[in-house]
Amino acid sequence: MPFGIFEDVFLPIANTLNLVAGLLLISDNKRMFRFFLVLLGLLLLTSLLNLFGIGDGRLNHLVNMAVLFPFYAMVTYEIIKQILTMKNVTMSTLLGLISGYICLGLIGALLCMIIEMFAPGSFSGITPARGILPNVEDIVYFSYITLLTIGYGEIFPVADAARKAAILIGLVGQFYMVIITAVVVSKYMSQKN
Repeated sequence: MPFGIFEDVFLPIANTLNLVAGLLLISDNKRMFRFFLVLLGLLLLTSLLNLFGIGDGRLNHLVNMAVLFPFYAMVTYEIIKQILTMKNVTMSTLLGLISGYICLGLIGALLCMIIEMFAPGSFSGITPARGILPNVEDIVYFSYITLLTIGYGEIFPVADAARKAAILIGLVGQFYMVIITAVVVSKYMSQKN
């Protein structure tokens, strides 16, 4: 994508759409719904400030990450809770399973981005930052490659916090695939019988 379009245009739109989808997912819980509605407003405000170059860009990005991290954590929790309590496996269950895994990758990316912002050089192989944020594409790529436990090795953690984050992302990815997927397969098999 052209310089900055991904971070400045596509990412805020995608995050906003994810927030709206998450709001729909938790709409039954009124208190949580109101909380995330406020977060959505804050995300929109800081994204607009970034887009128009108003205010401290680094602070705006940190606020965005502070909004997105708990959002994805709660949405992932809600997805897993709904998957575990469903009696029958449907297409909705499978889509929820996929969405939960995608959210885990985004949580990992946010964690790595925060580490790289506060301690630049925590990851080797990341393209140098083009501004305030570390290279988002590289961080997201690293998160998913680690979550999937592929680990090609062209991007790797060098700082202690980055190594610990990589271990956490890899473990969570494996636990999700083994435990949550096993529960869904078990429900599907018992549903067939």
